[in-house]
Amino acid sequence: MRVRDVMKHKPSTCLPEDSLANAGEKMRRIGCGVLPVVDQGGALTGILTDRDICCALTDTDRRASEMQVVEAMTVEVKTCTAGAPILDALQTMKRNQVRRLPVVDVQRGVEGVLSLDDVAAAAHAIATDATDVTWNQVGAALQAISEHSLPAPVS
Repeated sequence: MRVRDVMKHKPSTCLPEDSLANAGEKMRRIGCGVLPVVDQGGALTGILTDRDICCALTDTDRRASEMQVVEAMTVEVKTCTAGAPILDALQTMKRNQVRRLPVVDVQRGVEGVLSLDDVAAAAHAIATDATDVTWNQVGAALQAISEHSLPAPVS
């Protein structure tokens, strides 16, 4: 099973100069929590999550309409290709503790987004042989992704 078989094709994107208000409204309207950030030529330059927006607004005393995506986005983005095996993409998610990977072509054009949720939803249908993903592999990826360090409790 390949990434192309499970990924969301042709995802909505945003530009670095878009406002956080517009990006957040787009996420709400289409029902997603992530937007790949692309340049004017369509090449991936970053990724913006709903959490990025929340943290950026919490750290400042500015309105979302006054802030640009570039101020909140993650620049060092882990990616995969449409032809990659699902298990390779899961390993990338585990290693980097991310739930979503932009799917890019050789020019870094965005072809889709693969989320751990997409893989989990398809796992029951695709686990037919040793090369396909299993529930145990999805669970192991989720466990690794979820092992974030938390700040020490305040006494």
